[in-house]
Amino acid sequence: MSLNDALTAYAQGNHAQAYRLAQAVTEAEPNNENAWVLLLTLAETDAEKAEIAERILQINPQNPAALQYQVKHGQRDLSKDAKVYEMLWDCEFCASPKLLGKTHRFCPHCGAPQAADKRYFPEEEDKIAVQDHQYFGADKLCPACGTANSGQADFCQQCGSPLDGSKQVEQRGDQLRASGESDFRALDEPAEDKKAGGKKGCSWIVLAVFALIIGSILVVMLWTKEASAVLEAHQWTRIINVERYGPQSDSEWCDSLPRNAYNVDRKEEVRSHRQVPDGEKCDTRRVDQGDGTYVERQECHMVYRKEPVYDTRCYFTVDRWAYARKLETKAADKKPYWPKLDLVREGTCNGCERAGERNESYVLHFSLHNGKENTPFTCEVPFEQWDRAQVNSKWKLEVGVLMGEARCDSLQLQ
Repeated sequence: MSLNDALTAYAQGNHAQAYRLAQAVTEAEPNNENAWVLLLTLAETDAEKAEIAERILQINPQNPAALQYQVKHGQRDLSKDAKVYEMLWDCEFCASPKLLGKTHRFCPHCGAPQAADKRYFPEEEDKIAVQDHQYFGADKLCPACGTANSGQADFCQQCGSPLDGSKQVEQRGDQLRASGESDFRALDEPAEDKKAGGKKGCSWIVLAVFALIIGSILVVMLWTKEASAVLEAHQWTRIINVERYGPQSDSEWCDSLPRNAYNVDRKEEVRSHRQVPDGEKCDTRRVDQGDGTYVERQECHMVYRKEPVYDTRCYFTVDRWAYARKLETKAADKKPYWPKLDLVREGTCNGCERAGERNESYVLHFSLHNGKENTPFTCEVPFEQWDRAQVNSKWKLEVGVLMGEARCDSLQLQ
């Protein structure tokens, strides 16, 4: 009994058995982190999940599955573990760059008020940490002069106007630096955009041209015109498939082996795949707090690898009914009939035969009037329509403008 047994049961959808096996593993190995993570996935009640998550974090305080569970259910605030840094802004009046979003509410060179909507995240080398930061919410914009004020302020520090009903400053969207990457990107920016660089515009042009070509092809394919045709002849085909009882080669997973199978050969093969914990991946997120600062924190999640699950495949012979041959009748008239059922032997013996599936098709042959030429074409139609149609009757239908192909679903008797 091992964790692999529990994972195999889980991969096969047998969650009850997977739970029992994982529980047995934790009893034998109390510090088996992966077994506890599987139990966290399988536990049914919130109380049990909370207890398991706490046990996992005792084994590994950084386990992403347990941390994510606690954050999702309000049992942990990751912002306590986050670091706080100053946003930056550039003075629009004297062009002083990289002023601090929290410290410099006014430009230290010309005294101009900070433009809160111009704040931006710094590069790594320009990061300034904020110590013992108290967060009072996003800044308020003075409705009179537009100056950004602290979230706890009641009156504007610039003009003294009351801040009742004032709007909060606009905050930058979150940025994310994926594990293994060196640069941050906005979450609404596709990951490949940074690598593509100037190719982004070119890609849009290529997509637009491609869409135009596809659209043109569809227009040409769907563009039709009305035409007239004359019915020239009828054609029909009727088929009876004959099945024969006898030995057939087949394979199944051995837990589904037919009772009457013989000459059985067994082989180990991949039946499915399971997801096995394979460490964790940590991304770094920046969140603008709207007060001139931003928090930077790590977000970790479990990484899984796919492993094959082997089982025994049975290759065998079994006596059963199978397709053997067909009996067919066809002609170019209006007198269809089924072929004579000529069976070798009837019953359920080896070599005995029986009637199987029956198939029938009915085709009308037309001559399409296309200017000076008459173009032949055929349409397969339901028996009722085929039977009512009379030779030399006139029909109208839609044909393709470019290729002149007949649209049989538009056939109408004139």
